[in-house]
Amino acid sequence: MPDPSSNISETPQVRFTLSINIYVTILSILCLPLLASLGFWQLERAEQKRTMLSDYYQQQSQTPVSINTLSSTELDNLPDYQRVSAVGKFENEHSWLIDNKIRQGKVGYELVQAFVINKELSVLVNRGWVPAPRLRTDLPEFALIDGPLTLFASTKRYSENALLLAAQPSSSWPRVSLQVDPALAGSELATSFSNHILYIDELSEGALVTDWKTINIQPEKHTGYAVQWFAMAFVLVIWYCFASSNLMAVMKRTWGKNE
Repeated sequence: MPDPSSNISETPQVRFTLSINIYVTILSILCLPLLASLGFWQLERAEQKRTMLSDYYQQQSQTPVSINTLSSTELDNLPDYQRVSAVGKFENEHSWLIDNKIRQGKVGYELVQAFVINKELSVLVNRGWVPAPRLRTDLPEFALIDGPLTLFASTKRYSENALLLAAQPSSSWPRVSLQVDPALAGSELATSFSNHILYIDELSEGALVTDWKTINIQPEKHTGYAVQWFAMAFVLVIWYCFASSNLMAVMKRTWGKNE
Protein backbone atom coordinates (compact mmCIF):
# COMPACT_ATOMS: atom_id res chain seq x y z
CA MET A 1 0.00 0.00 0.00
CA PRO A 2 1.53 3.37 -1.01
CA ASP A 3 2.59 5.78 1.72
CA PRO A 4 0.36 8.91 1.61
CA SER A 5 3.19 11.02 2.88
CA SER A 6 5.11 10.31 -0.28
CA ASN A 7 2.68 12.53 -2.20
CA ILE A 8 3.70 15.58 -0.20
CA SER A 9 6.50 17.35 -1.99
CA GLU A 10 9.26 18.76 0.15
CA THR A 11 9.87 22.50 -0.06
CA PRO A 12 13.34 23.05 -1.49
CA GLN A 13 15.92 24.59 0.80
CA VAL A 14 16.95 28.23 0.24
CA ARG A 15 20.70 28.49 0.23
CA PHE A 16 22.57 31.65 1.18
CA THR A 17 24.04 33.38 -1.86
CA LEU A 18 25.85 36.66 -2.44
CA SER A 19 24.83 39.09 -5.14
CA ILE A 20 27.28 41.99 -5.05
CA ASN A 21 25.88 45.24 -6.41
CA ILE A 22 28.74 47.51 -7.49
CA TYR A 23 26.82 50.73 -6.76
CA VAL A 24 25.69 49.58 -3.33
CA THR A 25 29.24 48.47 -2.54
CA ILE A 26 30.80 51.78 -3.60
CA LEU A 27 28.23 53.73 -1.60
CA SER A 28 28.92 51.61 1.48
CA ILE A 29 32.70 51.90 1.11
CA LEU A 30 32.39 55.68 0.94
CA CYS A 31 29.87 56.14 3.74
CA LEU A 32 31.04 53.62 6.35
CA PRO A 33 34.47 55.20 7.05
CA LEU A 34 32.85 58.63 7.10
CA LEU A 35 30.23 57.63 9.68
CA ALA A 36 32.83 55.86 11.82
CA SER A 37 35.24 58.80 11.68
CA LEU A 38 32.47 61.19 12.73
CA GLY A 39 31.73 58.96 15.69
CA PHE A 40 35.38 58.87 16.79
CA TRP A 41 35.65 62.63 16.25
CA GLN A 42 32.73 63.20 18.61
CA LEU A 43 34.38 60.95 21.20
CA GLU A 44 37.56 63.01 20.83
CA ARG A 45 35.58 66.22 21.28
CA ALA A 46 33.98 64.79 24.42
CA GLU A 47 37.41 64.06 25.87
CA GLN A 48 38.61 67.56 24.98
CA LYS A 49 35.62 69.06 26.80
CA ARG A 50 36.30 66.91 29.86
CA THR A 51 39.89 68.16 29.88
CA MET A 52 38.72 71.77 29.59
CA LEU A 53 36.31 71.35 32.50
CA SER A 54 39.00 69.66 34.57
CA ASP A 55 41.43 72.51 33.87
CA TYR A 56 38.74 75.06 34.70
CA TYR A 57 37.86 73.57 38.08
CA GLN A 58 41.52 73.12 38.93
CA GLN A 59 42.42 76.72 38.13
CA GLN A 60 39.33 78.13 39.82
CA SER A 61 40.35 76.45 43.07
CA GLN A 62 43.67 78.32 43.10
CA THR A 63 44.42 81.61 44.86
CA PRO A 64 44.20 84.56 42.41
CA VAL A 65 47.52 85.69 40.93
CA SER A 66 48.21 89.42 40.96
CA ILE A 67 48.81 90.63 37.41
CA ASN A 68 50.56 93.72 38.74
CA THR A 69 53.52 91.56 39.79
CA LEU A 70 53.87 89.90 36.36
CA SER A 71 55.69 90.91 33.23
CA SER A 72 53.84 90.87 29.92
CA THR A 73 55.58 87.59 29.01
CA GLU A 74 54.60 85.98 32.30
CA LEU A 75 51.01 87.13 31.80
CA ASP A 76 50.91 85.67 28.30
CA ASN A 77 52.13 82.34 29.68
CA LEU A 78 49.34 82.00 32.24
CA PRO A 79 47.04 79.01 31.63
CA ASP A 80 43.43 79.46 30.61
CA TYR A 81 40.93 79.95 33.47
CA GLN A 82 43.67 81.17 35.83
CA ARG A 83 42.11 83.35 38.52
CA VAL A 84 43.78 86.75 38.68
CA SER A 85 43.50 90.10 40.39
CA ALA A 86 44.51 93.41 38.86
CA VAL A 87 44.81 96.97 40.10
CA GLY A 88 44.38 99.62 37.46
CA LYS A 89 41.73 101.68 35.68
CA PHE A 90 39.47 101.31 32.68
CA GLU A 91 40.19 103.31 29.56
CA ASN A 92 36.67 104.62 29.00
CA GLU A 93 37.15 106.43 25.70
CA HIS A 94 37.30 103.20 23.69
CA SER A 95 34.98 100.23 24.15
CA TRP A 96 34.01 97.22 22.08
CA LEU A 97 30.55 95.68 21.96
CA ILE A 98 30.64 92.03 20.91
CA ASP A 99 27.41 91.50 19.00
CA ASN A 100 24.92 88.64 19.04
CA LYS A 101 25.41 87.45 22.62
CA ILE A 102 22.44 85.77 24.27
CA ARG A 103 21.51 85.49 27.94
CA GLN A 104 18.30 83.72 28.99
CA GLY A 105 16.91 83.96 25.47
CA LYS A 106 17.58 87.70 25.11
CA VAL A 107 19.92 89.17 22.51
CA GLY A 108 22.57 91.63 23.59
CA TYR A 109 26.24 92.52 23.59
CA GLU A 110 29.29 91.75 25.69
CA LEU A 111 31.23 94.84 26.73
CA VAL A 112 35.02 94.73 26.37
CA GLN A 113 37.23 97.56 27.64
CA ALA A 114 40.92 98.20 27.96
CA PHE A 115 42.22 98.01 31.53
CA VAL A 116 45.44 99.91 32.10
CA ILE A 117 47.67 98.41 34.78
CA ASN A 118 50.78 100.50 34.13
CA LYS A 119 52.57 102.17 31.23
CA GLU A 120 53.94 98.86 29.98
CA LEU A 121 50.98 96.58 30.61
CA SER A 122 47.32 96.72 29.54
CA VAL A 123 44.72 93.98 29.18
CA LEU A 124 41.31 93.63 27.62
CA VAL A 125 38.54 92.96 30.12
CA ASN A 126 35.17 91.49 29.22
CA ARG A 127 32.84 93.13 31.72
CA GLY A 128 29.84 91.02 30.78
CA TRP A 129 26.53 91.24 28.97
CA VAL A 130 24.17 94.15 28.34
CA PRO A 131 20.76 93.78 26.63
CA ALA A 132 20.30 95.15 23.13
CA PRO A 133 17.87 98.05 22.67
CA ARG A 134 14.62 97.47 20.81
CA LEU A 135 16.05 99.01 17.63
CA ARG A 136 19.21 97.50 16.18
CA THR A 137 20.33 100.97 15.12
CA ASP A 138 20.59 101.97 18.78
CA LEU A 139 23.47 100.97 21.05
CA PRO A 140 23.04 99.84 24.65
CA GLU A 141 23.81 102.06 27.59
CA PHE A 142 26.32 100.93 30.19
CA ALA A 143 27.96 102.46 33.24
CA LEU A 144 31.56 103.61 32.97
CA ILE A 145 33.92 103.04 35.88
CA ASP A 146 36.19 105.96 36.70
CA GLY A 147 39.31 105.92 38.82
CA PRO A 148 41.54 103.09 40.00
CA LEU A 149 40.02 99.85 41.21
CA THR A 150 40.86 96.24 41.96
CA LEU A 151 39.11 93.66 39.82
CA PHE A 152 39.03 89.88 39.90
CA ALA A 153 38.74 87.81 36.76
CA SER A 154 39.70 84.61 34.94
CA THR A 155 42.04 84.43 31.97
CA LYS A 156 41.14 83.05 28.56
CA ARG A 157 43.59 83.06 25.69
CA TYR A 158 42.32 84.78 22.56
CA SER A 159 41.36 82.29 19.87
CA GLU A 160 41.01 83.68 16.38
CA ASN A 161 37.91 82.84 14.37
CA ALA A 162 38.54 83.73 10.74
CA LEU A 163 34.83 83.92 9.91
CA LEU A 164 34.11 86.33 12.77
CA LEU A 165 37.24 88.34 12.08
CA ALA A 166 36.19 88.80 8.44
CA ALA A 167 33.12 90.76 9.52
CA GLN A 168 33.82 94.48 9.41
CA PRO A 169 33.38 96.24 12.78
CA SER A 170 31.76 99.63 13.05
CA SER A 171 34.04 102.64 12.69
CA SER A 172 32.74 104.68 15.63
CA TRP A 173 33.10 104.18 19.38
CA PRO A 174 31.87 102.13 21.10
CA ARG A 175 32.83 99.75 18.29
CA VAL A 176 30.41 96.94 17.44
CA SER A 177 32.22 93.76 16.42
CA LEU A 178 31.83 89.98 16.47
CA GLN A 179 35.12 89.47 18.31
CA VAL A 180 37.99 91.53 19.67
CA ASP A 181 41.50 90.69 18.53
CA PRO A 182 44.01 91.98 21.14
CA ALA A 183 46.66 92.60 18.46
CA LEU A 184 44.32 94.64 16.25
CA ALA A 185 42.87 96.46 19.25
CA GLY A 186 46.38 97.34 20.38
CA SER A 187 47.29 98.73 16.97
CA GLU A 188 44.15 100.88 17.00
CA LEU A 189 44.99 102.37 20.38
CA ALA A 190 48.77 102.52 19.82
CA THR A 191 49.42 100.17 22.72
CA SER A 192 50.12 96.49 23.31
CA PHE A 193 47.62 94.12 24.89
CA SER A 194 48.23 90.72 26.39
CA ASN A 195 46.96 87.80 24.31
CA HIS A 196 44.75 86.89 27.26
CA ILE A 197 41.32 88.42 27.71
CA LEU A 198 40.12 88.73 31.31
CA TYR A 199 36.57 87.59 32.02
CA ILE A 200 35.49 89.54 35.07
CA ASP A 201 34.11 87.80 38.16
CA GLU A 202 30.45 88.25 38.92
CA LEU A 203 31.04 90.06 42.22
CA SER A 204 33.94 92.19 41.02
CA GLU A 205 33.55 95.94 40.71
CA GLY A 206 32.52 96.86 37.17
CA ALA A 207 30.91 93.49 36.41
CA LEU A 208 27.73 93.40 34.37
CA VAL A 209 25.78 90.18 33.70
CA THR A 210 28.45 87.50 33.51
CA ASP A 211 27.13 83.89 33.51
CA TRP A 212 30.27 82.73 31.70
CA LYS A 213 30.08 79.35 30.03
CA THR A 214 33.31 77.36 30.00
CA ILE A 215 32.02 75.14 27.19
CA ASN A 216 28.99 75.39 24.94
CA ILE A 217 28.34 71.66 24.62
CA GLN A 218 28.71 69.21 27.49
CA PRO A 219 30.84 66.05 27.02
CA GLU A 220 27.77 63.86 27.45
CA LYS A 221 26.14 65.43 24.41
CA HIS A 222 29.22 64.74 22.27
CA THR A 223 29.12 61.13 23.46
CA GLY A 224 25.46 60.96 22.47
CA TYR A 225 26.31 62.28 19.02
CA ALA A 226 29.04 59.61 18.73
CA VAL A 227 26.54 56.87 19.57
CA GLN A 228 24.25 58.17 16.81
CA TRP A 229 27.02 58.10 14.20
CA PHE A 230 28.09 54.59 15.21
CA ALA A 231 24.47 53.45 15.12
CA MET A 232 24.14 54.78 11.58
CA ALA A 233 27.32 52.92 10.61
CA PHE A 234 25.89 49.71 12.08
CA VAL A 235 22.61 50.18 10.20
CA LEU A 236 24.60 50.73 6.99
CA VAL A 237 26.40 47.40 7.48
CA ILE A 238 23.11 45.58 8.07
CA TRP A 239 21.55 47.23 5.02
CA TYR A 240 24.52 46.23 2.88
CA CYS A 241 24.24 42.61 4.02
CA PHE A 242 20.58 42.45 3.02
CA ALA A 243 21.08 44.39 -0.22
CA SER A 244 23.97 42.18 -1.38
CA SER A 245 22.55 38.75 -0.63
CA ASN A 246 19.37 36.68 -0.27
CA LEU A 247 19.67 36.84 3.52
CA MET A 248 16.07 37.99 3.86
CA ALA A 249 14.79 34.92 1.99
CA VAL A 250 16.96 32.62 4.10
CA MET A 251 15.67 34.20 7.30
CA LYS A 252 12.06 33.90 6.18
CA ARG A 253 12.58 30.25 5.29
CA THR A 254 14.27 29.56 8.63
CA TRP A 255 11.53 31.26 10.61
CA GLY A 256 8.90 29.38 8.59
CA LYS A 257 10.44 26.04 9.51
CA ASN A 258 10.56 26.98 13.20
CA GLU A 259 6.88 27.80 13.15
